[in-house]
Amino acid sequence: MADIDIIQAIINDDYLAIKKAIKQGVDLNQIVENELNENEESLLYFALHHKCSFETIKLMIENGADIAQVDAQGVSLLDEAIVSGSLELVRYLVEEKGMDVNRTERKSGFTPLMQAAAYGYTDIVDFLLEKGADIHARDSSNLNVIEYTKKLQRKNMQKHLESYLDKS
Repeated sequence: MADIDIIQAIINDDYLAIKKAIKQGVDLNQIVENELNENEESLLYFALHHKCSFETIKLMIENGADIAQVDAQGVSLLDEAIVSGSLELVRYLVEEKGMDVNRTERKSGFTPLMQAAAYGYTDIVDFLLEKGADIHARDSSNLNVIEYTKKLQRKNMQKHLESYLDKS
């Protein structure tokens, strides 16, 4: 299948066409460069950015798409899953694929927990904390997640995070 065909299948979230392309040997880790993929990202990131279903993303991962890849800013697949708001994907990456909830490749030191809190995803924040996310971790600006939510004026998230401190 030509690159344009797999890209179109991803844009349409066409699970069967993607599955067929995989059977035909498409390289899921290729960086596709054309007008439909202007960010020059891998097919997996392209699928995530085009809001493909969890089933499609899982199909790609189970068939060799590289989950350890990070972009030039250090943004990981876990970061992208958090941005998408998909607790199902975050849970899959952490529980089934062993991604570390505290690992960040970002020069800023911005953690997955900070990301989830910044976006206001309480369910993802709770999951990350249950899986051992460090509420005290600091970024390169020396801010922890609670200080970060305070800076962003996310008062509900700040209170939610503070309730975890009260439990410990």
